[in-house]
Amino acid sequence: GLPPDVLTALSGGYAALPASPVTVTVAARDMPLSRVLSSLLPASALPAPSSYEQVGHVAHVNLRREHKAHGRLIGEVMLDRLRPAIRTVVDKVGTVGGPYRTYETDLLAGDDDYDVTVTEHGTSLSFDLRRVYWCTRLEGERTRTIREEFGDGETVADAFCGVGALCIRAALERG
Repeated sequence: GLPPDVLTALSGGYAALPASPVTVTVAARDMPLSRVLSSLLPASALPAPSSYEQVGHVAHVNLRREHKAHGRLIGEVMLDRLRPAIRTVVDKVGTVGGPYRTYETDLLAGDDDYDVTVTEHGTSLSFDLRRVYWCTRLEGERTRTIREEFGDGETVADAFCGVGALCIRAALERG
């Protein structure tokens, strides 16, 4: 723990005094998204979804079976809370597959627009999210690979490149 003299210094002048209860109202806009959803969804759909991936202006969620019937509500709440950065909310349907490792989506709320632009380490990439694979969470691995595995001026080929972020960034960052 902290030394006694530090505790004394930190607590000096801040004695707690009895006070009357104070009511604090927190607007839904200021609450965590999962808390807002938890207050709106039935008990059978709890716990509420608590995460999503942002790809450009699209928020992509993976709804569990118990959330599917409430997908539109979840999408509308997310859209309301995440605007203006998010204009489209989708749920992944099925699994990643096919030659381009894509997946079907269900539009939950917002614009039916999947042409996105993402910027990673100063490199902007534009693509149709329905036609090509993208995973934001791989950014750290792409960065590590470029820094630790590639040398300046090397030729890089990635047979499973999806959008091509690794090769494009390597070309720009390593020549």
